[in-house]
Amino acid sequence: MTSKQRIMRILTKGQADYVPWTNRIEHWYSYHRKENSLPQAYRNLSLWDVYRKIGSNMCYREGKVFVEEVKDLAVGIHYAEAGLEKEFSPDLLRSLLGWWKNIDKMPIETIHDSNLKPSEIEIQYLTSVGQVSTKFNYPPHLHKSGMVPYQTEHMIKSNKDCEIAAHIIENTEAVPAYDDFLRVEKKMGEDGVVFAGAPYCPMHEIMLEYLGYEKFFYDWYDHPKKLYHLLEVLTAKRHKMQEIFAQSPATLIMSGGNFDARLLSPSFFRRYFVPYFARFADLLHGNAKILLTHTDGEMKNLLGVFLETGIDVAEAFTPSPMTSCTLADARKVWGSQVTIWGGVPSVMLSANVSEDEFRSYMNDIFRQISPGDHFILEPGDDTPIDADLERLITIDRMVKLWS
Repeated sequence: MTSKQRIMRILTKGQADYVPWTNRIEHWYSYHRKENSLPQAYRNLSLWDVYRKIGSNMCYREGKVFVEEVKDLAVGIHYAEAGLEKEFSPDLLRSLLGWWKNIDKMPIETIHDSNLKPSEIEIQYLTSVGQVSTKFNYPPHLHKSGMVPYQTEHMIKSNKDCEIAAHIIENTEAVPAYDDFLRVEKKMGEDGVVFAGAPYCPMHEIMLEYLGYEKFFYDWYDHPKKLYHLLEVLTAKRHKMQEIFAQSPATLIMSGGNFDARLLSPSFFRRYFVPYFARFADLLHGNAKILLTHTDGEMKNLLGVFLETGIDVAEAFTPSPMTSCTLADARKVWGSQVTIWGGVPSVMLSANVSEDEFRSYMNDIFRQISPGDHFILEPGDDTPIDADLERLITIDRMVKLWS
């Protein structure tokens, strides 16, 4: 079997010739390339060639089948650090403005602003009904290591902001954009698979990107009507987007994730997350497609209600000791209804974990997933920058030995 055939066999039939093993070394590679500290064996290799060298089946997670175009909007990017404008690559701009935004059609002005704090970036969104803003922090060690800025201030800070945010959403349209996806899929060939990425479900998007968790829960209690309206506007737009995915050339659709049972109760998840995902799953299944989501958070108390979503694959599944949930917990509840794609806590790849502890943990994983059906092995999140790639090669050998 080719790598692509092996992965797709697990996702469609539940079993393959052996358990596929994929990896996540993008940040590791970006950091060491910028630091000129790549190991000698990988120094002249591209990211994809490093994957091939360590024996990993490949998975590209950033495929796109749509872009968002926004009317009645101009953007001002204010930055404190002199010379930072040289860092404003298309990927950095999308990390600030939204990954799916068509920045080529968006009026954007970059402005050096000495009134901002060091390393601060302020995004101003100007519309005909008013202005809103967000803030990020981008200290030197982040752009030096290839990481994205982290958000310090969200768009909605008042009731008026909520109205302006709704106006921006209403003037945003999802447009099919299949060419880039087809190009990446052709480049990948039989070495692996390509995901088409979709945003968070609307309620989660509001919580994470428009208000932040803390303010959301206060506003949910104090101003429910304004948030219900925002939810209705965003959901209507996302339903149209779902149709684009259903008609797209992509087979594997990755939608949202980062669920945390410490913030999302099963009842809240059932009411505001399940209907959106269930609709999306039905659309995709009707077009022979597979729905995945990124389950790197605290999932233990959401395992049961998760089954109601119709989601096929729990990707980036992160077990104990990084969460309280074990592989055995998830396998017991999900059985063959959900394929687990993950299972290796990223900390096990860190130099801070001894070789004996690493090998003991990996042996236990293979015992828990036996006989290996409905399972793809992968670190639950990004490979730490202090990881020794020899451990990834060891996992590849163990996969083939245990299988």
